[in-house]
Formats: sequence, C-alpha cells, structure tokens
Amino acid sequence: MTENELYDTIIRSEVETSSFYLQFIIDPPQKIMKYLVNQNAPVISQFWDKNQMVYGPNLLEYLLKSNKPEKYDPVKLFPTLNVLCGTTLVNWIKLRNIVSEFGSNSIQVVQKSIGFLTAIEFYYDLIVMLYIFQLLTPIYDKKAGIIFVLMYDIITFTFYQTNLLQKAAELNYTFVKHQQTLLQLKDIISTVYMQLQLNDQNQIMHILENIQSEHYLYKQVFQLIHLETLKYGVKGMLNNLKIIIDSINNNIKQLELQQKYNPFKLLGLDITYDLIYKFMAFNITIIFTVGSRYLYYRLIEE
Repeated sequence: MTENELYDTIIRSEVETSSFYLQFIIDPPQKIMKYLVNQNAPVISQFWDKNQMVYGPNLLEYLLKSNKPEKYDPVKLFPTLNVLCGTTLVNWIKLRNIVSEFGSNSIQVVQKSIGFLTAIEFYYDLIVMLYIFQLLTPIYDKKAGIIFVLMYDIITFTFYQTNLLQKAAELNYTFVKHQQTLLQLKDIISTVYMQLQLNDQNQIMHILENIQSEHYLYKQVFQLIHLETLKYGVKGMLNNLKIIIDSINNNIKQLELQQKYNPFKLLGLDITYDLIYKFMAFNITIIFTVGSRYLYYRLIEE
C-alpha cells in the first residue's frame, strides 16, 4: 500500500461516511434536532473523522494478512512483516505510535460525540415526560405518537453511540493483536536461533523444505533467515538474531505497559467489547420499556 493509495482509501471512506451521517442529520424527526445540529456543527463535523479511528487497525491488518511475498520497498508507507531487519522493527514502533496518536485524538472525539448525543436524548426524554404528565401541550393529540417518536430517537442515538464505541474498542484490541504477532514472531526467530547455536544446518534445511503447510509468516521468516545466513554466516546471523529478539522483547514490554496503564477509556472505563455488550443491553431494555408504553397508549387510544 503506497502513500497515495492510503490517502485515496481514507478520502473515499470519509466521503461515504459523510453521506451516511448526513442522511440522519439533514432530515431529523424534529425541528429542535436541526437547531441543535446547527449549534453543534463542530462536534458533528468530527463524526467524519471516524475513519481515522480505524485507519491504524486496518493498516495493521494489511501487515498481518499479506498473502504474497514482498520485498522491502522504501516508497511504501510501511513494509510488511516478512522483512526481517532493523527497519521492520522501527516501522512496527512507528505503527504503534501512530495508532496510539489516532486513538488518543479519536477518543476525545468519541467523548464529545457521545456527550452530545446523550444530551439530545436526555432532552427528548424530558420533553416527552412533560407531555405525558401534561405539563406541556403535546404537539400531537395522541400520546402514542409522542412515545413512538421518542423510541425512534433512542434507537437512532443508540446506533450512533454503539458505532463510536465499537471503533474505540477496535483500537484497544489493536494493541493486543500487535502483541500477539510479536510473540509469534519471537517464537519463530528463537527457534531458528537455537538451531543456529547448534550449528545444525541440516535441520535448518529440513525445516525450509517442509514448511509449505506452515503459517505464511513462519515460512517467510525462515526463508529470510536462510538467505541472511548464507550472506553473513552463522556467527553473523546469530548476532543479528540476538539483537532482533532483544528488540522484540522490549516492544512487547512497552505494549504490556501501554495496555495496563494507558488504555483508551470513556468515562473512566476501559473501552472493551464487553462494555459495548452491556451498553447495548441497557439501551435495548430502555427501548423495550418505551415500546411497551407505546403499545399501552395505542391500545387505550384505539
């Protein structure tokens, strides 16, 4: 993926997302919604940056799922994992930092966006409750119509909020996948390192000849190590692999610290898929409650 291809992807996805959100924003169910949207245009505009939240994880997926051999190309924004050299590890660190930077900025957008949507939802809840207790003159003669509008709004806002939380959870899980990949890479390199220490060239060749059914990353690493060994000799390759293993260990420790002490949070809670499931369960309960009130008033009014 070249830099131009990456930019084209981001721009295209931003246009699609903008059109998607505008379907809900331009034609809302109440006039007050239009007023609130106009007053909070800067916050709404940040919805369009949602794709930046998945930019890092998508790029990581591209690195992990490459299905064909690729040589290192400095024109590329990031090389794939099959380049066993110091440059690869440096780019892994850069990738982690970019994901972290996008995540930190995007979580602020998520907090503002969810806060904005929650404020609108609370406003509608308050207005409808005032209608129900006849403290305000209803727009509609029938309460069932008001309850239906409220239920529609809650479903719409729940969709927005769940979508944003899901992207934030993806960012947190990105670090887990990154750590798992580095552990896998370390295991592969350590295996070869031990074989080279034994200076067992026959065993190395045997592995190289019988790895067609192994994981793609496993196969590529062994092939590259074999080429590097022919180039630098066993002693030189041992030194190179030792440096790489130490670098991977340092990166794994950094990821562990990042995951433990600096996860992406919302309202003080780590954003995980489990949190999203609880959030959805809570909102579904509210939707069913409001829906039951709608059916109740409709039966009475009929």
